[in-house]
Amino acid sequence: TVPAASRFDSHSLRFEVPQDVPAWGRRLTAPNSGVLRAKGVLRGMDGHSWLVQVVGRRASIEPVQHQARGGGELIIIGLRGAMFDTFGQRHGSARGPVPNPS
Repeated sequence: TVPAASRFDSHSLRFEVPQDVPAWGRRLTAPNSGVLRAKGVLRGMDGHSWLVQVVGRRASIEPVQHQARGGGELIIIGLRGAMFDTFGQRHGSARGPVPNPS
């Protein structure tokens, strides 16, 4: 049996600038993204904060009352090695990415 810790990776992404929230929803649920679960609050380009929750290929994006700091934060869990191309170093910058949805 392979220990779970060796099968999964997690990434915590913090953003200083507002994000394209619908694009993140598409990116997180894209085929072959490697994402199993994601959750966070992002400040959108519209200035509102949005709760983003992903399970597999399903995403829920709902408005929230409290404001996200900066551009918000996402916690992403997926299969080890499968997420690097999607959420690796390119996506972990302090300024925060605007994803390139496929």
